[in-house]
Amino acid sequence: MEIGLNDVKVSQVDPLEEEIRSFVDCVSRRGTPRVSGLEARKSLELALLINEKMKTGRDLKL
Repeated sequence: MEIGLNDVKVSQVDPLEEEIRSFVDCVSRRGTPRVSGLEARKSLELALLINEKMKTGRDLKL
């Protein structure tokens, strides 16, 4: 099995700037965001649980 190298082009963007741009676009055009409020809340809850687990080492329920 050969292992090779491939160049991957990645655009240099500021994630926060893109998030704000997407939000403004949704508001001004009455569009639908890529992520719903419920999905965002669930993601935040999971991130906070992971952070708490890392700090305490305790098992936490999802």
